[in-house]
Amino acid sequence: NGGTHDMLGTGDEVPWLTMHTVGNNPRNHGFYPMLEEQFAIGKPAANLEPYYAGWPRKVAGEKPEAGDDRDNYFARTQAWGSVFSGGLAGHIYGTGAYDGTTVGENSLTSINRRTIWDALNYPAGEQVGYLRKFIESEGAKFQELELASDKLTPRKSKNSEKFGLDGWSFMMQTADKQLSMLYFENACEIPVIKGFIANSKYTLIWFNPITGEWLKKQNLNSNEKGEIKLEKFPDNQIISLQDWSLKIIQ
Repeated sequence: NGGTHDMLGTGDEVPWLTMHTVGNNPRNHGFYPMLEEQFAIGKPAANLEPYYAGWPRKVAGEKPEAGDDRDNYFARTQAWGSVFSGGLAGHIYGTGAYDGTTVGENSLTSINRRTIWDALNYPAGEQVGYLRKFIESEGAKFQELELASDKLTPRKSKNSEKFGLDGWSFMMQTADKQLSMLYFENACEIPVIKGFIANSKYTLIWFNPITGEWLKKQNLNSNEKGEIKLEKFPDNQIISLQDWSLKIIQ
């Protein structure tokens, strides 16, 4: 539960530890500050036990139906949120069909569990692959990304919950400001983004994490403060009705 940096220690306390991880609890926004702390330590980090599609218990105050849109969203947003909080080492996708759910296993362990043949058909399993498509779209440049969510205003929508899974925005950016990658949860307010080279031209490319599709390119100039002011999400909303991703390149 929680993070290895809290449970085991850091630096000279654990000279044998070459990677940090989080997992299992709390399966909501609570993971992300832990991952940011681990990223700052300077070792690879990842979320090894996020929300599982088809999870049979409440998470973030909800218990979605297995395989429905909300269930898929929870699994998908935990992947994107974890990576964009510094978990660049990768991400583990799991489902509620993790034990006692196939032929020959003790049926007592399968209470409230999902069957593997159902879980393999959850859309979230395919959608998690779109994260790799996005993050590796500029080759190995993603390895230079640094945490930059503090450059978003607002970073957290006013109605978002500390231990929910809606309303938070995430950003990572390279030190040369030539590549920025952003992820917006469902119910995010459209932000102003700072931290760019002032009065410079940038190309914005939206990405749909549900379908894995790139959308039309758009050119915008940063202002004299180095800000880019977004007007709307791709579906013409100022508060997102789904999650979205955005790449900004120079």
